[in-house]
Amino acid sequence: MAPLAMMRASRALFACLLVLFCAVSVSPAVIGIDYGGENLMLALVQPGRTPISCALNEMGKRKSQTTVAFVNGERKLGEEGAALVGRYPKKVFSKMRETLGRPYDESLKAVFDDAFLSYDMTLDEERGTAVIENDDGKKFSSEEMVAHVLHYAKTVGELNAKGPVVDAVICVPPFFGLQQKAALTHSAELAGLNILGMITEPTAAGIQYGIDRDFTNGTSHVIVYDMGATSTYAALLKYDTYKGKDSGKSKPVNQFQVLNVKWDASLGGQSFEKVLLDHFAQEFNGKLKGEDVRSVPKAMAKLKKEVKKTKEILSANKEAPCNVESLHNDMDFRSKISRAEFEAMTAPLFERAMKPLTDVLEAEGLEVKDVDAFEFIGGSTRIPKIKSMFGDFIGRTVDLHLDSDEAILFGAGYKAANLSTIFRMRPFGANDIMPYSVNIKLEGASLDDASDGEEVELIPAFSNVPLKKTLTLPPTTNNLTLTLSYGGDMLPPGITDKYITTYYISGTEKALAKYENGKYNETSFSKVSIKFAMGKDGLLVLNKAEAKVETVEYVPIKPKVKVNATETVSNSTESAADETTSETSDGNSEGGSTAEGSDEATKEESEPEEVVAEEANEESTDGAESSSVPESDAGDDATDEPK
Repeated sequence: MAPLAMMRASRALFACLLVLFCAVSVSPAVIGIDYGGENLMLALVQPGRTPISCALNEMGKRKSQTTVAFVNGERKLGEEGAALVGRYPKKVFSKMRETLGRPYDESLKAVFDDAFLSYDMTLDEERGTAVIENDDGKKFSSEEMVAHVLHYAKTVGELNAKGPVVDAVICVPPFFGLQQKAALTHSAELAGLNILGMITEPTAAGIQYGIDRDFTNGTSHVIVYDMGATSTYAALLKYDTYKGKDSGKSKPVNQFQVLNVKWDASLGGQSFEKVLLDHFAQEFNGKLKGEDVRSVPKAMAKLKKEVKKTKEILSANKEAPCNVESLHNDMDFRSKISRAEFEAMTAPLFERAMKPLTDVLEAEGLEVKDVDAFEFIGGSTRIPKIKSMFGDFIGRTVDLHLDSDEAILFGAGYKAANLSTIFRMRPFGANDIMPYSVNIKLEGASLDDASDGEEVELIPAFSNVPLKKTLTLPPTTNNLTLTLSYGGDMLPPGITDKYITTYYISGTEKALAKYENGKYNETSFSKVSIKFAMGKDGLLVLNKAEAKVETVEYVPIKPKVKVNATETVSNSTESAADETTSETSDGNSEGGSTAEGSDEATKEESEPEEVVAEEANEESTDGAESSSVPESDAGDDATDEPK
C-alpha cells in the first residue's frame, strides 16, 4: 500500500474510535492544540460530526501561523497577522512560545537575533522575564503574548464547533520544564481556556501510532523521530498489552510508554532556512555599496518568506529559484541554488540531526535491529537528505505510516476526548513522562538517610505522569522549608538555574497543642506527611502537608467485687472506649483487658491535622495555601496507566 493510502486508511480508522456519545442537552466540544514553534493546528472533538477532525481557520487552512501583530491600534492574529510581516516586521511577533518560563538573557536574545527578528523586548525587572512592547507603547508579558495565540486557537475552535469551546489539551515539546508548563497554563487561563491536561509531543504521536494496531503477539519497540520548524527529538516507545475488561470479560488492551527521549531544542527547519538566508543575503550584499541587507528588517522579512519557498521546492526538485522584487533600495534579487549546494552548506546541521536518534539508542543500550519501526514525522523530515541519511543508518527505508503534520494533532484530540466527561473512548494504556529529575532539600527535619539540609532525589527522570509522591518525616514541631530543584546535569532549554521553588510548612506545633490542652494524658506526633502530586497538566505541586498526633488517655477502672465463691460481677463503669472522644486515624477506638485496681491506658491516633503549606514563588497567583491536585485513577481513563 502506498504511504499516502496508508495514511488515509489510518485516519479513517482513527475517525471510528469514539464508540459512544453521552446524551446531553447541548453539543459541547473539546479541542486538542498542537502549538508548534511556527504553526498552530487544532483537533476538534464534538458529538454529531466526524469524531476527531482537523479544524480549519477562517481562510480554510489546516495550519495557522503563531503570529501576533499590533498595527495601527489593531490586533491581528494567525494568517492575518503573518501577512503583514513584510510591511511591519517589527510589529508582527512570532516565536513567542520560546519566551515562556525562561529569563530574558543573552541566550533568549540570540534566539531572536538568529532569526533576524528585531522586536522591542525589554527586561521585567521584578520577574526577570521578557516584556514585549507594541507600537502604541503598551507592554505585554510572555504569558500575555502566548495568550493571544491561544485565544486565536479558541476562536478557530468555536468557528468550527459553531458554539463555545472551553476545554482543551495542549501539546508541548518533550523538553518543556516545569516553569514553561506553568507559564503556558497561565496563558491558557488568560485566553479563557480550561486545560484538561498537557501532553508531550512524542506521547501524542505514540497514541496515534498504537491506537489501531494489535500488540497481542508481543512487545514492540518504536522510535518516533520528529523534526519540526524549531526543534528535533527522537523518542523510544514500548508497546505491549495488559489484561483489561470489556462488559465484564477479560480482554487484552494495548498500551505503551515512553522509555526515553533525546532532543536538540534549537535544530529544526528554520535552522536550514537560516543557512540559505545567510547565503542569499551575502550574495545580495555584493550588489550593495558597503551596506549589509541583514541589518534591514523589512528586506530580511521579504527574503525569509522567499527562502522558505526555496527550501520547500528543493525537497521535490534538484534546483530552486529565489526571486524577490524590490528587496532593498528598489533593487530586485534573482538567484537560484541546487540541492547539492544546499546539502553541502548545511552538512553540519545534518550531523546534528542524527544525534538524537543515536543518543536514545545508546541510552537504552539498543541496536538498530532491536527496534521494530522508525517513524518519521514533522514537516522538516521531508528534506530528502534526512530520509536518505537515516535510511542508510538503519539499513532500510524509514517508516512513514503517520501523517507528518497531523500525527501529534490527532493524538492530542484523542487525549482531549478521553479527559472530557462527554465521550467514551476505546481503552488504550498511555501515560506521559517527566523527562527531568527533581530533587528536594528539607530544612527543619531529616529525610530518610539524608541529614537536615541535604538534597535528595524526589522524582527520577522519565517518571510516568500522573504521579504522587509522599514523604514521611520523623516527628517534629519545627517549621519546615522545602526547596525543589532540578537534579542531574540536564536542564530545560534557556534555564540556567536549577532552582524551581520553595515551600514553607508551619502549624505543626499548633496541631500538637490542640490535643495537649484537652483531656489526654500524653500527646506526641506519630509522623508528618508531605504529599506531592503531578497531575495531567504536568505541574508539580505540594498537594498537602499533614501531621498525625498520637494520644494516650488514662481511664479509671473500679475494682471488681466478689458476690460469692463462684460468681463475680463488675461494677457499672463506663468503658474506656466511651471515655475516648478523639477519633483514631481509621475512625475506630481501641479498648483492652483491664488489670484489677488499675487505670486503663487508651492509645489513639487522631485524624491527620492539615498544616499550612506556603510556596515562596514570585509567580504564584493563588495565595499562600497550596492548591489541591486530583488523584489519578487509571481505571477511569481510556488512556490508562500502563500495567
